[in-house]
Amino acid sequence: MDADNASLRARVAELERAVAELQRGLAVARQETPPAVATTESTARRAPSFHFVWDGEFWLNRLGIGLLLFGLAFLFKLSVDQGWITPWIRVAFGAALGSVLLVLGLRLDPGRHRFTPVLLGGGIATFYIVGFAAFQLYGLVAYPAAFALLLAVTLLALGLAVREDDQVLALVGALGGLGTPFLLYTSGGSFVGLVAYTCFMLAWTGALFAYRGWRLLYWTAMIGGWTVFALAYVNGLAADPTQAVQDRWLLQA
Repeated sequence: MDADNASLRARVAELERAVAELQRGLAVARQETPPAVATTESTARRAPSFHFVWDGEFWLNRLGIGLLLFGLAFLFKLSVDQGWITPWIRVAFGAALGSVLLVLGLRLDPGRHRFTPVLLGGGIATFYIVGFAAFQLYGLVAYPAAFALLLAVTLLALGLAVREDDQVLALVGALGGLGTPFLLYTSGGSFVGLVAYTCFMLAWTGALFAYRGWRLLYWTAMIGGWTVFALAYVNGLAADPTQAVQDRWLLQA
């Protein structure tokens, strides 16, 4: 009898030890595994919200903005057709639009930085159009003033490209700068002056290539430079074709 009791007590003690070990293991597992509710809540917080798809106010606001822009464009066209807006006002409007785009691009929130080159590039392009319209279309300014304006726009574009570390802005500035002689084309153009100006532009783009390593800018400037000389030759800007070819080889060197 005593032997049976001793055996029973030994088995009970062994079972108690096993249960204690199981309890300790469960406790450790509960500590290592995060609660299911917390995981669900964190997942819910991370999940993107698409409620705006069914939000009528969201789409009404966008529709209202679109209608407003359409109305302004229609009013501007009507004013031009009726002669209510003089050339000076048109040029001033373009300059104001370019300035607004530049300011918005420079003051855009960091979270929307991907839109900055779009706004800055749009502002630069607007200023090129303003200079072209003021000189070629309306004759409001003399050639030196128009040339100085477009040169300043080109330098601004290249400076913004360095500031924003954006090659696209540099391309806009390079193409606009190389295209300036044709935007302001006159029958009395000088091939020597064109060579000097193109050398100046290629020097700037070459400096940017050396500083930033923008290969696309480099090749665009090289191709653009040769295109400038080819178009100048075709349009008869060079009085002596032999001298023009010599100038082109000198520029390449």
